[in-house]
Amino acid sequence: LSRVDQKLGALPDALNCLERARGLLGDAKGLEAARLQARASAWHSMVLQAQGRTPEALEWAQRAAKEGEELDEPAIIGDAYMVMGWATSALGKEGSEALLLKSLEGHGRAGNRSNYGTILLNLGSACYWEGRLDDAMTYYERAREELGRIGSRVNAAMATLGVAEIQSDR
Repeated sequence: LSRVDQKLGALPDALNCLERARGLLGDAKGLEAARLQARASAWHSMVLQAQGRTPEALEWAQRAAKEGEELDEPAIIGDAYMVMGWATSALGKEGSEALLLKSLEGHGRAGNRSNYGTILLNLGSACYWEGRLDDAMTYYERAREELGRIGSRVNAAMATLGVAEIQSDR
């Protein structure tokens, strides 16, 4: 339900649902409980970042990354590092590219092609804002290819817009 709330723009409700889920897990032990806790941590970080609560989001993402790495869960690692890259960029700090590349690796290992393309798009944006237009162009072109392959026309068009923006800047 938290994901539904998030899609509907009800971010506080999404967080409340997450907190209820974490409460239900309580002190549950075992591998599956640990996976669910780690997934909840990663999702929590994403919702916080969407709310603009960047410092908190970064803390939750770091927690999720640690949990995901301990479990060797590439999708959790990918989600956590995606938020870490997003948050780092939002804070105006350097290092977002390395974090997003780690996210890309995680989603690649997990076979999550949709997130893979979106992260390439985010990498293009991060490089663009750092003034690294050649790198941005490369990421945008890769994103457009990947997103086009999976049929994500809107996001592929966003990558095309990124390429066009760079070309118009030149």
